[in-house]
This record gives sequence, structure tokens and C-alpha cells, in this order.
Amino acid sequence: MIFWLMRGIASLYHRMAGSKRLTPLEAKCLASWRSSLSTQNISILDTQLDGSYFVQRQAGGAKLCFFFFNKDGIPAFHDESSDLLAGTVSLGVHGGSKAQIMRVKIFIQRGYLFSIEFPKRPKQFLQRHNMLGQPLEIQEVISNLDS
Repeated sequence: MIFWLMRGIASLYHRMAGSKRLTPLEAKCLASWRSSLSTQNISILDTQLDGSYFVQRQAGGAKLCFFFFNKDGIPAFHDESSDLLAGTVSLGVHGGSKAQIMRVKIFIQRGYLFSIEFPKRPKQFLQRHNMLGQPLEIQEVISNLDS
């Protein structure tokens, strides 16, 4: 009984403090990684994202974590026993240098989407490399799920 009460309070708190909204940059990274997946893994990801979850930003926006309220009936990716660097999305400006490439990592934890992690706070990275306000292009997408 206490477990369910605490779970309900935690769920209410996270619904109020968290959000389902992704920034345009986060959405671009997730969509690019999604397009590199097999049909089966796209279906799993879409089902997870259709479920009941919220996101929280940590480290000044450099890390976006996904938290699922209830995983019952929601399929997991093939490897549920460990954490996995599921993919890397490289973004940059057209004609930019190697130093101007931002590598964004996507992690799966115990079979479920867990985080999108930027090397630094995105705005700070873009300012430091004189990329703020310039359109970012996908340079490369690596998926570790289908390999």
C-alpha cells in the first residue's frame, strides 16, 4: 500500500516538474537516430515514446533523461541486461571544421530509451565554436542497436 502511494506521489511530482517536450535540437538528434534503426527497432522506439513518460534536463541541458511511469506492456530493445550506447549523432555547420562537430550520444538502459547526452551545454558549445544561429546539419549517424 505504501509503495503504491509513494509511486503515485512520485508520478505526480514528475508530471509537474518534468515534461514531454523536446527542444528542436533534441528532436532532430532523436529523429536522425530513429531513421538509422531497423523497422523492428523503430517500432519499439515509437511504442516507448507513445507510452507514459516525462523528460528532465540535467547538467544545464547537456543531458536529457527519459523516465517511464509504467513499462508494463511496452517492448524493450533486445538487450535488457545492461546499459548501451545505442547511437551517436554528429551535428555541424556546412563546411565547418572537425572542432565544430557536436557528437550527441543516445543511451538505452535495461532495454529502454534513457538519455540524450550532449558533450557540453548545447548553447555553450554553439557559442564557443561560433555556430550559434547557424543551421546545424546531420554529419553522421551511428547506431549500435542494429550492428
